[in-house]
Amino acid sequence: MSGIILNEDCTNFFMLRSEEEVMSNLTELTEHYCRGDVKEIMLNTGANVTSYASNVRERCWENVEFRGERIFFQNREIALAEQPTIYRWLKHTKMLADAGIDPYAIWIADIRKRGRSPWISLRCNDAHNTPDLDHPLHSKFWREHPELWRVTYRTMESLWAERAYDFAHPVIQQNLLAWVGETLTRYDLDGIEMDWMRFGYHFRPGFEPEGREILTAMHRSIRQMADEAAKRLGHPVKVSARVPGRPEDAFELGYDPVRWVREKLVDILTPCPFFSSTDTAIPVAFWREILGDEVILAPGIEVLVRPTNYEKIIRTTNAIAMGQATNFLSQGADRIYLFNFFDRYEYQRSNMESLAEVLDNAGTLEKCAAHARRHCITYPDTRAPGNPEGNRLPVTVNKFPSESMRFAIGPAPGKERKAYVILGFEQTHSNQMKLFLNGVQLQETAEFPDDQNTRVFPMRRAWLADGTAKNGDNLVEVHNLDKEPFVVRWAEIQIL
Repeated sequence: MSGIILNEDCTNFFMLRSEEEVMSNLTELTEHYCRGDVKEIMLNTGANVTSYASNVRERCWENVEFRGERIFFQNREIALAEQPTIYRWLKHTKMLADAGIDPYAIWIADIRKRGRSPWISLRCNDAHNTPDLDHPLHSKFWREHPELWRVTYRTMESLWAERAYDFAHPVIQQNLLAWVGETLTRYDLDGIEMDWMRFGYHFRPGFEPEGREILTAMHRSIRQMADEAAKRLGHPVKVSARVPGRPEDAFELGYDPVRWVREKLVDILTPCPFFSSTDTAIPVAFWREILGDEVILAPGIEVLVRPTNYEKIIRTTNAIAMGQATNFLSQGADRIYLFNFFDRYEYQRSNMESLAEVLDNAGTLEKCAAHARRHCITYPDTRAPGNPEGNRLPVTVNKFPSESMRFAIGPAPGKERKAYVILGFEQTHSNQMKLFLNGVQLQETAEFPDDQNTRVFPMRRAWLADGTAKNGDNLVEVHNLDKEPFVVRWAEIQIL
């Protein structure tokens, strides 16, 4: 049976609520999430520092100085007016710990009470804000041991993941396994997730192939610890892993998910992007082919959507999420994994009503396919060093030859539904064009659904595609009939 896996990160609840809300209504969070198609909830407890009173990992408030209502870190004030989310995260997590309250234990119990499966998710190698050495997200251990970072031979501070840990160092492996052990001992959970996609890069550039044995050996240890926890708790304790969305990138970056599945080291596998953009072209059917049916396959959907890594960020609307879910489920996914889809996150959505539509429908093929959906071209944001970026857009269309774009849409829309091919352009132009969908020429239309997110493109044009789309892959061919070229920056099939 299909469904949704939802990830809740280690800061959202604490950052976006008042002190009164945190102390008086912890289970509002689980009440919001335990609904509709949601089957499993992954509660992230931390990264380099934790949001609970860990005994093996630094706590986020551990090296913070509290002076009344003022908070200082590394002798620098974290002011509520200037950094309200960081301020509230540090204050609220410490406040709960001082009161002897572990929110994760409460959430686990409430999730199970509401008929869902509670998991803990560990961010294995988080590298948020690494250019800022004095950010509270960093542990003292990380700051004091730059020799353990992935890249030590040069400085390129704009790339956060270069300052992630190099897991070739045994101490890094041991630290993570100790955290796994504490988690499995501390909580009555249904499973533990190894979130390798925070940040996806775990070895010195060029040494990723040697890393496959390291990560596999770690997963053997994790499997053993989970089995021991299951005996103690009296119920199964499963293991999940988040990995890069494209199989070749996962393998070349030091992962070996096929081996993990064959050795029964993981029960759920989530191929997914990092964060820069959701990846609408994760090859779910191919993943299914190489993994077989012995694992729950849960491809991930991210909160952002972009056609390239330098395009302006666009929000993953409900229609875009429904389009992706429809595509993935039709290719054989067992779950849809939602990452950064929070109940209160102004960057994503402003109200729970919007998120509820996704949670209620995106885990069932028939339901999400019946919704308005958008199938956009994006790009894979986690590629092995040295591999091409893999962007299909932007594309310059000359008079010859034509350019083609492939869209996987799942079930084709019925005759009663409207369908469009919509392109966004680099600049306004008056070029004559022909557009073909699956070999059928489409008629251009001036009336098509407006979307404020894609207004960033100087010009958009649309073509009616009613009755032309087919199940699965659809090929759009763009023909330029004029001498002057034009550049396509955005492309989608939209179904109403």
